[in-house]
Amino acid sequence: MSACARTTFLGLLSWASRKNLNGLIVTDHDTFRGVEKMKRHAKSTEITIYRGVEISALEGHFLVFGGTDFPPSGMIRSVEILDMVKAEGGIAIAAHPFRSVHSGFLGASPSLSDLIYDLELEGVELNAKCSKHENNLARTVAKTRGLALLGGSDAHRDQDLGKLVTGFYERIENEDDLIQAIRARQCRPLAYY
Repeated sequence: MSACARTTFLGLLSWASRKNLNGLIVTDHDTFRGVEKMKRHAKSTEITIYRGVEISALEGHFLVFGGTDFPPSGMIRSVEILDMVKAEGGIAIAAHPFRSVHSGFLGASPSLSDLIYDLELEGVELNAKCSKHENNLARTVAKTRGLALLGGSDAHRDQDLGKLVTGFYERIENEDDLIQAIRARQCRPLAYY
């Protein structure tokens, strides 16, 4: 689990169950380590855990699905990360691309901003922790570029979970289904409080 998280695996699963969510995509910062532990905890529930990672680039953050070999956090440019993801058959989503730069637990967090118009992406995230204006900018990019639009809770605490989610038009059974649905633009963000 990411160092900035203020929850536990069991806490997230309990909250997800109360919210009637049927799946969670675990996207720890710059690591896949927490996913397998979360999957073990979820075996006794009806919640499916999908593997992802939030990769930090020099210019911003990406949610990555598929692939396994990525560079150290923040040490590489966005285009290089996207090339690596593509080479491994994965996909990249711009995470909170217009969120104001802030200094948090992990230090300064840059925003992709207008760079997003030039990057080879599959989608854009609307983020529950972003302002309405920041999410409207992300929505405009997705529409203009024909990218998938996903919803993300950015849950660092139990109560953050499920505030904004991604709905899929077909049932998602595994990470391959997840990637194919995003590539086919068969998803949409849903407010879910």
